Amino acid sequence: MSLAANRNRIFSRLRVPVESSADKAALYGLRWMLTILHIPVAFEQLLKPHLPFAVDASLEWDDDLAALGLDSMSIVQLLADIEDTYDIELPDDILNEATFATAGSLWQVLAGLLPADSLAESA
Repeated sequence: MSLAANRNRIFSRLRVPVESSADKAALYGLRWMLTILHIPVAFEQLLKPHLPFAVDASLEWDDDLAALGLDSMSIVQLLADIEDTYDIELPDDILNEATFATAGSLWQVLAGLLPADSLAESA
């Protein structure tokens, strides 16, 4: 079962009484955390053209991007595609080896830069 399907199953069973704004914030925080813990299909579709050795299967959180063919030239193009797609400017301090190590590390950094409503749309 995919992470998105698991997340949806959890939400469908999550019957938390929402009585206050604090309850709403806690539930929203849980939903946000579950959203960034999987790689959205839209992000995968953006990333895969830059990975010449990626197979047709879904990307996993710990897939090594360098092993899948991401090199310095493709990183430059990927950065442009990310900025265009998500209408953001990536700060220089995230442009490091750790960010581009795995599919999950890249998504985690990107998800931290996106507005919450964008994450809901990406899920």
